[in-house]
Amino acid sequence: MSGEAVEIPKSSRWATAAAIAVMLLAVVVCYHSPKILEGNWRIFGIDYMSLHERRIAFAIDQIREHGTIPAWFPRELMGSPFWSNVQSFPFIPTRLLLLPVGSANLFTIAVSLNAALAALLTFAFARMIGQGRIASAAAGFAFACCGFFASRVLAGQLGMLEGYPSLPALLCAVEWIHRAASPRQRAVRLAVLSFVVASFALSAHPQLPIYSIFTAGVYAVWRLRSVKRIQAVCAIGLGIGLASFALWPMVQLIGRSSRVLEMDAPSNDVVLAYRRLPSLLFPWIDGAPDMVYRPAGVGDFSKAYPSRAHYWDSVNYIGWLPWIASIVLLYVWLRNPKRISAPVAFLVVMSFVALLLALPLTRDLQQTPFIILRSPVRLLYLVNFALAMALGGAVHLAIVFPGRFRAIARTTVAAALCWQAVDQYWFNRSFIDAEVAPPDDTKLRQAVANVVGGGRTAIDGTIELTFNRRFDDLGFFDSIMLANSYRGLLALAGLPERTNIQELDAGRLNLHALRSCGVRVVITLTARRDLAVNHAIGNLLIYIVEDAAPRMQFFPQGSEMYLDSASTLRALRSRGDLVNQLILPQHAMHAPARTPTAAAGDARPTPIPFSRPRPDRFEIELDAASDGYIRILEAFDPGWRAAVDGADAEVLEAHGMAMAVPVPVGKHRLVLEFFTPGRAMGLWGTLAAAAGLGGLCVFTAKSRRIESLLPNH
Repeated sequence: MSGEAVEIPKSSRWATAAAIAVMLLAVVVCYHSPKILEGNWRIFGIDYMSLHERRIAFAIDQIREHGTIPAWFPRELMGSPFWSNVQSFPFIPTRLLLLPVGSANLFTIAVSLNAALAALLTFAFARMIGQGRIASAAAGFAFACCGFFASRVLAGQLGMLEGYPSLPALLCAVEWIHRAASPRQRAVRLAVLSFVVASFALSAHPQLPIYSIFTAGVYAVWRLRSVKRIQAVCAIGLGIGLASFALWPMVQLIGRSSRVLEMDAPSNDVVLAYRRLPSLLFPWIDGAPDMVYRPAGVGDFSKAYPSRAHYWDSVNYIGWLPWIASIVLLYVWLRNPKRISAPVAFLVVMSFVALLLALPLTRDLQQTPFIILRSPVRLLYLVNFALAMALGGAVHLAIVFPGRFRAIARTTVAAALCWQAVDQYWFNRSFIDAEVAPPDDTKLRQAVANVVGGGRTAIDGTIELTFNRRFDDLGFFDSIMLANSYRGLLALAGLPERTNIQELDAGRLNLHALRSCGVRVVITLTARRDLAVNHAIGNLLIYIVEDAAPRMQFFPQGSEMYLDSASTLRALRSRGDLVNQLILPQHAMHAPARTPTAAAGDARPTPIPFSRPRPDRFEIELDAASDGYIRILEAFDPGWRAAVDGADAEVLEAHGMAMAVPVPVGKHRLVLEFFTPGRAMGLWGTLAAAAGLGGLCVFTAKSRRIESLLPNH
């Protein structure tokens, strides 16, 4: 660990390459499709099929058609920002590199890629802290194939899987800095640390990267000395800054999202219940959901828990051997504390603190009225890494065991590792299922397109239709929704204002909500009494919504009404006629008066044709008989900009959730376009961080003389 260059014999290199190859092959085999021999090599993920795949397909289509990532996503609720939502479109490299394979193939390849990266980076870290090849391979396999990762394959949580390699990657980067032989070498490695931080900071699911980045910062303080410590911490901070081009718009989006509303506690905020602790060794003790391939005799998940989220977030089986290895290492260290290296001591402390924070005790002691990070049970991610490293440490000690019992120790290790591999493999296979291709629905898609036109659909998100979310849909599956449109939809649906949901099948909404939001077609598995079935295909029911509000509608001046926020929500709940009514905020009453016309009082709201060349742009040609407003049934957001005949126009909130633009009498061309709020500032932040990183690297490369004057150098 001196950092000096050492020539590695070719035989040693081949042995290392062989260990890595066997480890990676075992990892890939662990996650292969059960129907791969039948030609079906894709694997199934619940959230992926109903969430991520549809957004990836949307992004790929727009990139192919327009060469850019759209700023707006119109396909759910009443639209939402897309570019700025890292959960919708993350810029993490492992996602970007796989976009060319297409949305149908991406998940399967991403699972193997991220599992392999987790194994490879764990192997690298284990080697860095002194473990042998076999021991490091054992640690890599154990971490990549633990229940935490495998269960999320079936759950389809692509963002969580993409962030999984972050901890070993960042620890490797810090350890690499510790081993730098010269300031110039260290400067390069500081840059690598920053780019690794930036890459994982862009993950679609930020929780694991946040844990990892914080842990890496603490490890840098723990492991490094003097100025190296400061440089590494600065590099980590600058890495976060490099990602500000996406993170700053995301922070602003959160500030105007449903996350700022006072709502009931979410059902997926899970702590590690004390009665779930035995599941760390006995994974089937509380049963499992029926979609999991359960062993014979294992029943459904226990109803003692509030929701099934308590199952999915607490699957952390990594086998018995890592726990046994931890006990063995603890015994060895107690007998000879000098054998505990700084990295090992850090892992011990890290795992203990993480386990403590995952328990209900810590949440009960929290005095803040808000939750900083949801589901602290996911802190067991850190514990699983420490257990994998403990397995590697124990295997290493057994292999180098001195004396005449060395052969017995190595034989025992070989048998134990085979048991560990088989145990993890069979447990993980409970979460691996083959994808089932949906039937050909081309005719149904065309029929829906003919009816929907420029309106919306309400299609049950769980139905596997190739065109699900290919049309604008009122339903949603997201954890970050625009606050105004979310609150407005709750009011239209008659749901309590504190309702906290992240998934909604719009086909279950009342007719008032459907008509008010412009829904023209409902496709669901649930029978409705307020609509007549237009068509049925097996259990699939198709309804046509008559008299739905048009997407664009002109309201003559004088037909609008002005209400404050509370009164607007009451009006939405009243189930009055919102199709032919325009509600504007009170501050709009102070707009400059326009010239009245004689026909204004008798005119009625009229639909307006429009074109949408891109998801984030509307173009409207109209001949207004009077001054008035165009109401656009799309979610209001500060990023929308309007221009009437090239001149800027005000964009007002309509009904507290949609948009309205004032237009004068006569022929006009209205262009409405969405620009991501905070994007320019975020780009400047990235440039500033890049400049800061360049300065840090230059300073570090030329800092030998300065460091020689510092203590503890």
